[in-house]
Amino acid sequence: MISKELLCEVLNVKNRFKCDILSIKINDNFLFYKLNRIKNPTKRINIHQLADKCKEWAWDKFQIDILIIKDGVKLDANHWRRNVYLQKNGKTIHFFGSHSNDIPFHNDNIAMVKACQWILDEEIKILIKSLYY
Repeated sequence: MISKELLCEVLNVKNRFKCDILSIKINDNFLFYKLNRIKNPTKRINIHQLADKCKEWAWDKFQIDILIIKDGVKLDANHWRRNVYLQKNGKTIHFFGSHSNDIPFHNDNIAMVKACQWILDEEIKILIKSLYY
């Protein structure tokens, strides 16, 4: 669901610019993560809070707004399909959802985290390109 790198970025859990998270586990509505520390190595965060922090991170670092819209298609009795739009300066820069090859999301929190993971992955690609050109 979320990479160690994204969790480090979103929660600002670094030690000398290196990710300080050893492992991640999801149980019910909580994400547990183990830090490379002697005191208090295991922490937890509510999935809803994590999604909110991801959205704040995307805006604060890149000025990217993440919009999640239910498109009216029911996936099952309890879930609606969602479309996710990443926008910068009012223009859509990426789309996840029913008109793309991505799996439709049935949960706003998963959609938010996946959108932020895409942003981080794209940022890493840009950084790598800049090293070689």
